[in-house]
Amino acid sequence: MKKMASSFGDHRHQVKRSRDRLQQNIAESDQLCQSVMSRIMELSNEAAIRMNEKLTAQIGELSATSEKLLEMFVTIDKEASNLSNVFKELKKDSQFMVDQRRKLMDEDRAKRANAINALRKQEERISKMSELAQAILAECDQHKTENKDILDSMELHDQDVLEEHAAQIGTWESALQGWDDMATEALGPINETSTGAAELTQKNTSSVTCALREACSNSSEVDEQLKHEAKEYMLRAKSVNASTHDDMTVIQDTTDRICEDLENVNDEIEQLRLSSQKEEVKREQCMVQNVRDRLGVINKDVADMVDVHWIHPQTSGKTPARSHRQITEDEKIPSVPKKDAILQSNGYITVVC
Repeated sequence: MKKMASSFGDHRHQVKRSRDRLQQNIAESDQLCQSVMSRIMELSNEAAIRMNEKLTAQIGELSATSEKLLEMFVTIDKEASNLSNVFKELKKDSQFMVDQRRKLMDEDRAKRANAINALRKQEERISKMSELAQAILAECDQHKTENKDILDSMELHDQDVLEEHAAQIGTWESALQGWDDMATEALGPINETSTGAAELTQKNTSSVTCALREACSNSSEVDEQLKHEAKEYMLRAKSVNASTHDDMTVIQDTTDRICEDLENVNDEIEQLRLSSQKEEVKREQCMVQNVRDRLGVINKDVADMVDVHWIHPQTSGKTPARSHRQITEDEKIPSVPKKDAILQSNGYITVVC
């Protein structure tokens, strides 16, 4: 028990010493904490003051920056409203231009349709007239061929008749020549015997002379009659040939006159077609020039509007530069091969004089 009491006493003294040391440590730590806390408070106060100063400066800078931003936003809003107004006006003008262009295209399409219909009707009339002219020319050629055949047959018939009559006349001449030869042969022995029988022939001289005169007169009458008939036949043949030639000449003159009339009609039709084509080309050129003038006026109005509502570029350099498109000259306008091909397929001349 004593040992235990002594051990408890020792432990009590140790605990007391430990408590004293702990209290001493606590007191030291309190002092240290108080000194540290005072230093921390001083540092925190200094930091708070510096932070307040910095925040105050930054708040001033931010307020100035926000004021500048507000001014910039107001300027941007004004520019945006101006741009929206300009875009609205440009949209209105472009819509007006599109409507005018559509109206012109519709009018041009209607005029072209009417012109095409008129050209088709004219082409039908010309085709009918050309068919009639071809039929008349074919009939004239047929009449000419028939007349030529008739003339050839008549000439051949006249040649055959002339050859036949010439052969008959030759036969008659040969017969007359034979009769003359026979008379000469008959007179030869008579002349031979007349020398020996002069006395006998002297008595019958008158009768022989009369007989010879009668034979010569008969032969001369036959010859004259044949010549007269041949002349009458030749005159009749010549009159028939002359009348036939006159009729053929009249028919040929009539045919030539009809052909000349047809050629004149074709020339007039061609002149009318060329004049109508030239008028159509001039009308199209005037229409294109009118549209070009209107587009030039519209482009000038748009350029003036852009000059009036132009906003100069800012320092950012993001505003687009202004550029205007030049009006195309007459020499630089491309041709329309489809229209030229259609006109050429219909037989029209596409060269503008």
